[in-house]
Amino acid sequence: MPPRDPNTELIRQSYTYDAFVSYSYRGQGRFWVGKHFISELEEAAYHTGFGRTLRLAVAADFMHSGARWGDEIKQAISTSACLIAVVSVAYADSDMCQWEWDCFAQMRRPGASNYRQPILTYGRTSDFDPPLEDLRELEPANYHGWWHDVDDIRKQDYFGPFQDAVRLLAGDLYRLVGRVPPQPPMGWPTKAPMPDPRPEVPETPRPVRGAREIP
Repeated sequence: MPPRDPNTELIRQSYTYDAFVSYSYRGQGRFWVGKHFISELEEAAYHTGFGRTLRLAVAADFMHSGARWGDEIKQAISTSACLIAVVSVAYADSDMCQWEWDCFAQMRRPGASNYRQPILTYGRTSDFDPPLEDLRELEPANYHGWWHDVDDIRKQDYFGPFQDAVRLLAGDLYRLVGRVPPQPPMGWPTKAPMPDPRPEVPETPRPVRGAREIP
């Protein structure tokens, strides 16, 4: 594991979360992100430079809180160093996902939009219309062909390339966190209003996170 950057560690400690993971809960996305993507990213980050499990936030972690869940999601976004967007067909069509994308970009933080890290599960950046058209400027990684809900992704013949891509993402995330300005005590305020009407809470919103232990 490479040595830790003291500046990165100080900035990381000032944020409640290393990253907010934005993705659609429709279709197979909530299973793939929770069972495969998050667990592999946490393990890769441990060996990349973070040295411990990532502090990740997802909207589903707050949707059990009743009428105030929108405010709690906004607070989680405003206290996250980075945003990871898992862009799928459903993501591009979701008002909630687009709000999360805008909410992070419109924080009153210098260069906030540059601390978004999208990955594509379909299409090309040229396929996207506003407000996701700025994806192309962020050079998202291509995760085509790995977006499957399977029992054990490590047994799939595409696991090697998938794991390599996640390790690259973990390294990019570590360097990105080292460049963000420290978080103020109450987080960074954002100008983005919640969608109206507010999206309904998914029937089974909470992702099932991977249970593998990190050595």
